[in-house]
Parts: sequence; structure tokens; C-alpha cells
Amino acid sequence: MKRLSDILPKVLNKYGLGDSAKSSLVIEHFRRFFQANWQDNYNQVVLGIVFKKATLYIRVVSPVWAHQIHMKKQDILGFLHENLQDIKINDIVVKAG
Repeated sequence: MKRLSDILPKVLNKYGLGDSAKSSLVIEHFRRFFQANWQDNYNQVVLGIVFKKATLYIRVVSPVWAHQIHMKKQDILGFLHENLQDIKINDIVVKAG
């Protein structure tokens, strides 16, 4: 019996949805990291987030938050690499505003 995790990526790629699925996984795992490491409400801090060409782009409400996320960049990348081994993630870019 085949596992869904083995079949799903092939089906998504067949219909051109592979990149969207990968992006969603990266964003969801970043949200999990955020909630595990900060007490603030994710939706009030993160204004926008996109995963494109192996880079996670995050827009936050203030320079203070941009700095906090930047200071944990290596921890975030480690968490993402550990949990999403099949997805190449090279960098995180954080901007305020």
C-alpha cells in the first residue's frame, strides 16, 4: 500500500501545483516556529510572507520585529531544514513595513 506522502507530490507536480504546495509547507512551518518562540500573535506581526526561488520573504510590522526574526535566522533555517528535508531553502529576507 502506497503512502499519501509518496503519491501527493507526484499528483501536485502533474497538475502544476508542486511549487505552491512547497511554498505552503514552508510558510506553515515558519508559523509553527514563530508560535513556539514568541508569545505575540503571528497575524498581528507578520504582514506578508512568500516563499520563492528558495528564499523565504517575510514582511513584519516594525523594525524591531525584523531584527528579532533576523537574529533567529539560523535557528529558523535549521528548523525548516530539519522538518522539510526535501525543500531547498537558502535564505530568509525580513523587511519592516
